[in-house]
Amino acid sequence: MVANSTYLPTLATSTAGKRNTSHMNNRTAASGETHVPLWESVFAVFGILLCSRALNNIFSVVPMEGEAIAPGGITAKLVIYLAFYGITAVLLMRDWNAFLQLVSRQKILVSLLVLALFSPLWSFDPMTSLEKVVGLFGCTSLGLYLYLRFPALNLLQILAAALAIILMASFFVALAYPETGLMTGAHEDLWRGVFQHKNRLGRYSVLAGVVFVTLAIWQPNQRALLIAGCGFALLLVVMSGSKTSLICGLIVFSCLAFYLFRDGRRGFAVGVTLFALISGACLVTQTVYKIVPSFLISEPANCLQKKLSGSSGACNIIEAASLRGPQSLKFKTGRGRVELWGHVLHKVKERPLLGYGVGGFWRGNKEPSNYIWEREPWHPTHAHNGFVDLAAQLGLIGAVIFGASVFSPALFAIRSGLTKGAQMETIVFGAILGSLLLGNLGESFLLKTNSFTWALMVATLLTLSSAERTTKRALARE
Repeated sequence: MVANSTYLPTLATSTAGKRNTSHMNNRTAASGETHVPLWESVFAVFGILLCSRALNNIFSVVPMEGEAIAPGGITAKLVIYLAFYGITAVLLMRDWNAFLQLVSRQKILVSLLVLALFSPLWSFDPMTSLEKVVGLFGCTSLGLYLYLRFPALNLLQILAAALAIILMASFFVALAYPETGLMTGAHEDLWRGVFQHKNRLGRYSVLAGVVFVTLAIWQPNQRALLIAGCGFALLLVVMSGSKTSLICGLIVFSCLAFYLFRDGRRGFAVGVTLFALISGACLVTQTVYKIVPSFLISEPANCLQKKLSGSSGACNIIEAASLRGPQSLKFKTGRGRVELWGHVLHKVKERPLLGYGVGGFWRGNKEPSNYIWEREPWHPTHAHNGFVDLAAQLGLIGAVIFGASVFSPALFAIRSGLTKGAQMETIVFGAILGSLLLGNLGESFLLKTNSFTWALMVATLLTLSSAERTTKRALARE
């Protein structure tokens, strides 16, 4: 879990990664170097921390995910983000030819970005949409930079380093500074760590678990440490109480366990199966019995304190944990989200083809989101579904283009997972793609402004597309 030199590599390729050397050579440093300097790995980790919102409590000027960079004019957060994106663009453009070749191959993804670029023309709020488009292209450039600059194994190691920092910082903040690290209100006492909401902690914790497990497959010499890291990530998912993240963990870990059983690594598969079972058990505990593990942990201490103080009352830990559960556990959130999706899609029907533009739908009590606020007293700021929000922003045209950009890489990853001897690169980034897509069933981070999850989506799709082309060329030569 420690972010040491193992996770901040200078591109020293491991034995397990040498099977993909021919593909990695297509993604080595833009300057032609065979080693990426350490400072660039550190820069990449910083970019992940910045765009993930993990630095929000340190730099209060960092915008919320999806927020326009400078809604109030020239601000400190505008300077921070534009400086970071400017450096990223300079690093990305060091090999202009490689960038142009990449753009020419990814016509579908480029089409989606072009549609987003022109969306301020039909947006309800053109200036906000324009600002959000700047942030969208900025985090897209981060995804392109990560893909072009770092081979797949090294990118995975950089992800592991950044996510390990996020997990350890969140654990520390939740325990040492509960007024900051725990939720209040309807989600009272659920963990949020260094983020502003529990669901974001859950999202990044699941992603960390997937990264640690897949890296353990790729680098078996560090398997014990990485499996322990996955267990730590799962602990934070459980403590966050994010049901979307638990569902995502259940499905992705089950698929990875199936792959490992099929590939003959039964001992490893049993451990991953255990992670899936824990995710499922915690999901059932929350949804059926309205109990979150954080209270099951604290109630025995409360019971012991009562006994030591001489209280004669009986201790019913399960009942007490259920009664203390946050208000949100008693809400029928699943049905509520389906109703919310219906309200948003009702508005999408008014602009079915092009939607309301990037950032043009959720405008508080103004059109068009005032229709949602009139029907949802909790006043949501997104649809809690990335695909519904994508349709609201870019209409059916945008949704279809995104679906087309994802279909081939996802199908290739699934087929590879069902085949023995598949490239590890495909299995790893296929699992990451699965976790990102599943996460968008309950949260919204597709095409999000200043969002690392969108940058990672871009890098993942490019990695899988490149692996698919390499596989097809290899089959054509046989």
